Amino acid sequence: MNLPAPESEPAAPAADGNPTNPVALIGLVLTLMAGLMCGLLFSTANGLTDPGSIDLIVHSLDTKSNGAESTEIEDPETQAARHAEEVRAIQEATEQQQAQDAIRLQVLLLGSATIVLNLVGLVLSVIGLLVPHRPRGLAVCGTVLSLLLFAGVFGVMAVGAMLNPAA
Repeated sequence: MNLPAPESEPAAPAADGNPTNPVALIGLVLTLMAGLMCGLLFSTANGLTDPGSIDLIVHSLDTKSNGAESTEIEDPETQAARHAEEVRAIQEATEQQQAQDAIRLQVLLLGSATIVLNLVGLVLSVIGLLVPHRPRGLAVCGTVLSLLLFAGVFGVMAVGAMLNPAA
């Protein structure tokens, strides 16, 4: 008993008579969202300062305290004022470090979400390329944008790693 091979049916036309490719459209939308999040990621990462700035504050405190120890005996008021200044500097350094940690967490979350959105957009765009009897324009556009976004982000990371090898 030989059964005829089922032929794939052409895509159902949209309301205007043209077939649609919703998988590629969703992939393109996700890729565009990843691009917007990438811009937000870079603007947030721009708010990060050099991690060595905290070390400079601590080093300056050590230098002040070492210089003060080499002088003669100070009266209690001078010692109290110097101690209060050191405490304020340490509190400022701690607050600055906490703010930097919060920004680093935001960068990590934005980066993770951007990568996931871009990967899903790329996969959907490639699937949109492979779906038979569907237009390929949106799928090609989504695939190209997704690959460009990956190349741009990893390019920026590579350049940053080359410019700052100690980090």
